[in-house]
Amino acid sequence: MPRQPLAEFTNLAAVHLKVDTKFAAITELRGEHIQCRSGCHSCCLPNLTVASIEAAQIRQYFVQNPSALAAAVEVAHTDPHAGLRCHFLDAAGACIVYPVRPALCRAHGVPAWVQADAQSEPQVDVCPLNFQGVDLTTLPDDRIDVDTLNTLVFMVGELWQRDSSRRRVGLSLKALRISRRGAL
Repeated sequence: MPRQPLAEFTNLAAVHLKVDTKFAAITELRGEHIQCRSGCHSCCLPNLTVASIEAAQIRQYFVQNPSALAAAVEVAHTDPHAGLRCHFLDAAGACIVYPVRPALCRAHGVPAWVQADAQSEPQVDVCPLNFQGVDLTTLPDDRIDVDTLNTLVFMVGELWQRDSSRRRVGLSLKALRISRRGAL
């Protein structure tokens, strides 16, 4: 049974649940076009950053789950993907922090509505392994709006800690200020 989130992460858990629900709905409608599965890690790129509140939640997850911390330390020592994947991806391609993975990680795989900058038009983007041969413009409601998602995460961060939304934290033990010996 999943643990209840700590009080300071309740709002973040609600945002994550909304993303998970939308992902599941899109998968139910368009599952034949989605290749996402355990071990697939084409979207787990290195040098990703997250909002401070998501970093704090991952850090707390390591406090509560010493085995996950040990796995992250092992990955940091062995670098099974030669720096080409997320620092929290084990040798088998599984996410060490999956229960508390960031909102953007939860959304990746299904079509996403993104806007590169203020001057460009929003467009639909998707993992290149998914929706092959499908005109993505024909899926107007089957997408996650990345700008809205980021805004929600940042607002939750502001409720958690004022001015935290301005800080991005890398997804690595070092960026989370965790020793490679596993000391928090």
